[in-house]
Amino acid sequence: MNDEFLRWRDAVVTALAAREDVLGVAGLGSTAATARADEWSDLDMFIMVSPGAEDRYRHHVDWLPVPDDVVAHLVEWHGGGKVLLRDGRFIEWGVGTPEAVSTWLAGEGTILFDRDGETATRALASAQRTPYPQGQQTEASALTNFVIALHHGMSRVRRGELVSGGEIIRSEAVAALLRAARAGLEPLDASALDTLDVRRRVERAFPALASGITDAVAKDPESAAKALLSVALKHFGDRVPADAVAAVSSKFGWQRV
Repeated sequence: MNDEFLRWRDAVVTALAAREDVLGVAGLGSTAATARADEWSDLDMFIMVSPGAEDRYRHHVDWLPVPDDVVAHLVEWHGGGKVLLRDGRFIEWGVGTPEAVSTWLAGEGTILFDRDGETATRALASAQRTPYPQGQQTEASALTNFVIALHHGMSRVRRGELVSGGEIIRSEAVAALLRAARAGLEPLDASALDTLDVRRRVERAFPALASGITDAVAKDPESAAKALLSVALKHFGDRVPADAVAAVSSKFGWQRV
């Protein structure tokens, strides 16, 4: 546990609790699971407010303990906010009424402030019951998705769209491969698995697979695609759909991977 991080978190929560239109604050990620917090952790929160107060916490940062230290402030498309401070500390938050927050997605979370002792707590509990957006995908469907993503990315690469194709290979194909791992491989550390982001802490859950992926995606797009396929075959063997692999290999003139 990082004591400095906890002091900073508590200072922010205290500042928010002093404002009457703040009904609750929930910590997310390492802001909730503080045993995992370190010098690299960002402060991640839901700020629950009275109806009509949302913009005060989106477009303004005077609620921070040190508003003059803000060097960058962004309001995201979904209404959340991000702030970078002069000393490198980083905060991201969602803001909404408790009713709105109850419909959002939340993984690890803990209530840090609840004005009436129940409203914010109930909203967070509802958010945590919301189904994982990518569902409980089976290993077979995830591996099929992986091969299709390789094909999709490689088609763009061959067209000359290296940035777009490379992104599909390094992002969509990798995410599919990691969903397959969650469905079909035994994690070394199951507690490391994140409920919302399939990429988080895979180095602890699937170290050998993560190492192979890291090496693969460091290559140029086509080499990355072939290396990822090799990684998939190494870890999943004949469970990777052979006909689909053959179709992709034939399409792009790959020798046996």
